[in-house]
Amino acid sequence: MDKAAFPLMRHFLLWSVLTTGIVALLLSFASAGEAEQDLLAKDRRYARLVADVLQVQLEEHLQPWLAARGAALRPADPEQLAEIDRVVRFNTRNLGVRRVNVFDGAGRVVYSSDHDRIGSDYGKSPALRRALAGEPVTKLVVAEEEMHERETSRPPYLESYLPIRLELGGVALRAIEIYQEGEDNLAAVRASKRRLSLAAIGAMFLLFVGNVFIVRRGSRAIEEERAARTRYLEEARDLNAKLGALTEDLEQKVERAARDLVAADRLAAVGTLAAGMAHEVNTPLASISTCAEGLLRRGDGLAARDRKYLETIRDEAFRCKRITRQLLDFSRPADQDEPGEAELRELVDRSLRLLEFEVGAKGVQVTVVGGPLVVRASGDEMEQVLLNLLKNALDAVAANGQVLIRIGTGAAGRALVAVEDDGPGVPEDQLDRLLDPFYTTKEPGRGTGLGLSVSYGIVKRHHGDLRLENRAEGGFRATLSLPRASMLPGDLVDRL
Repeated sequence: MDKAAFPLMRHFLLWSVLTTGIVALLLSFASAGEAEQDLLAKDRRYARLVADVLQVQLEEHLQPWLAARGAALRPADPEQLAEIDRVVRFNTRNLGVRRVNVFDGAGRVVYSSDHDRIGSDYGKSPALRRALAGEPVTKLVVAEEEMHERETSRPPYLESYLPIRLELGGVALRAIEIYQEGEDNLAAVRASKRRLSLAAIGAMFLLFVGNVFIVRRGSRAIEEERAARTRYLEEARDLNAKLGALTEDLEQKVERAARDLVAADRLAAVGTLAAGMAHEVNTPLASISTCAEGLLRRGDGLAARDRKYLETIRDEAFRCKRITRQLLDFSRPADQDEPGEAELRELVDRSLRLLEFEVGAKGVQVTVVGGPLVVRASGDEMEQVLLNLLKNALDAVAANGQVLIRIGTGAAGRALVAVEDDGPGVPEDQLDRLLDPFYTTKEPGRGTGLGLSVSYGIVKRHHGDLRLENRAEGGFRATLSLPRASMLPGDLVDRL
């Protein structure tokens, strides 16, 4: 009975092993096929991400580039081709992308990183037709029959056709083809099949364990690589955004510095002229005023009209002397000594007391906002600047107008004083000339055009700045920026 049972058991065992091996082998091939499809699906998503990045970069960088030149998309143009190559290579480097083809709606190659393919017709490709219909396609190409007509041989590769919607330079781009390196993918699939087949001969359990281990290991490696590439793309986007913001900020600073340089050049040139003219004019002015004073003291019998004429001569001579003194102050080199400290609120209050009569005469409502703030500046010179700004505001407003003075801190902790009025403001085409010497928007006889120029020179000597602008709600605003007393010497940057 044992001898009869032994062959049956042996055949059963052999059949079980054979059956188990066949089932395991089939399962191994099925598992390997599923693993391959999973790899392709993930590679398709990765190719989709690369395609999206390329679409965004082409739209954001190449579209303005073409618009600036008023040109349509013509990749045959060497300059355009070089610019497209630069965008594509920058966004695909180190990503395992071997080639990029971009197609129009008819399947013609509008751009290819392999320049020889530009203009080729791929319209008969089934995968491309599916992509043009809106369906992404990814496949691992190994067989020779999968090659295009221009190719004689090539290593395995991953080929992804992806639909896009991009209008660039008057050309409708509808699909993109991403070629990725496929040797590693093919080697991984074949090695997986061999390992699974060998494990199936030994035992289904070992095959199962080995298969799970390989799949998990491969998935983890792919996920880590994909995560690293995704982080790289995200970092690239962040870097582009930061570069854009930095470029905009630098352009604003350069524009402001250029305006300051032009203003400083004007002040220097006029200052030199003003100094010479002031010295030449002071001597005859002194003679005229002295003679007028002498005649007035000795002329008790003068007629009223003659006395009025002499008084006019004397007053106008003194007025001319004041103007020449302003010119000398304007052209005098800056004092290199430490300016000391001054309290802004106190200077504002003192300036308002000097203008108290004019404020009351016009019925102007003056409001001061802000508390004490100590700055590194000369109190007398800053009082002269504030008097000038307040006098301009009072001259600008109508009767019963409003003047607002704000005291506070701005960028980098610098002290700010803003003098605002509800007057008519200044025409936009005249704003850039307000700091020019002898330029004034006031009526003839009411200003010399030196007040703001002299004030600007004083402020710049104190490492400050003066911004003049119209208010959005109407009126005018003059903003004075000065370093606070607590700032270190290295922080005394001329900026608002």
